[in-house]
Amino acid sequence: MNIIALGPAGSNGHSIARKIQSSIIPQSSISFVDTNDDVLKKVAGGGCIGVVPIENSYEGWVREVVRFWLHAKARPYVIGEVHLPINHQLLVHSSIESVKQVSAVISHPQALGQCRNSLLALGITETQSEKSTSLAAEKVAIGALDPTVAALAAPIAGEVYKLKVLKEHMEDDGDNTTRFHVLGGQPMPSTGKDKTAMLFFAENKPRSLYNALSCICMYDTNMSSIHSIPLGKIGKYAFYVEFDGHIDSGEGKQIMKRLETVTKERIFLGSFPRGEYI
Repeated sequence: MNIIALGPAGSNGHSIARKIQSSIIPQSSISFVDTNDDVLKKVAGGGCIGVVPIENSYEGWVREVVRFWLHAKARPYVIGEVHLPINHQLLVHSSIESVKQVSAVISHPQALGQCRNSLLALGITETQSEKSTSLAAEKVAIGALDPTVAALAAPIAGEVYKLKVLKEHMEDDGDNTTRFHVLGGQPMPSTGKDKTAMLFFAENKPRSLYNALSCICMYDTNMSSIHSIPLGKIGKYAFYVEFDGHIDSGEGKQIMKRLETVTKERIFLGSFPRGEYI
């Protein structure tokens, strides 16, 4: 079995893939792709599992992942979740001795957002966006950038690319955690401690969102995540939600049946065991 993660090596997804490899699928291999979209597409094609970030405790939902769910013709299922405490390190070329020498920082936009205040406190205002934190680290390591440019990336990236750690814990929030979805080609059976992820489309009229959420809450079901997703026109939104319970349980079936009466469209993303922390 192949595990697909956002690459190159040294990403937070790589850390999750390592965990799966060591504790669940020891005979697996790990492969890397350029974008989270590519992870989702590979898993939808079958024969592998994947990991993608879905939500950060500081920056909120991961836009590129949720938008893939909206438009994809083939979708993988969410079969698990892992919570990863985030430690962003300021990684630099060996020639850099102090923060005063850093002219700019490169990283994924999510990481830059999670470290915004820490960067400003260090007097670093110039930032560059990259496809992944690990690609930013790789570029610093191979000399593809001016040596005064630092990367914001995970400790695993510093290890992989042998970069100097100028400063640890750059994240603004000490409780910064990213939740990852584990993806597979087949839905998960009930384990008795599950949650369900889905998208629904509500009309732009009074009580439409209230009516949809009432379908979930009327069973005293906990809703652990909700995000509104703009659809390109003012007043047009889809909603991403997660709630406790499995889609095949009695309550799960009733929730979906009631949602059919008050929403325009529903996309079931998966029922899966509730979170594991590493």
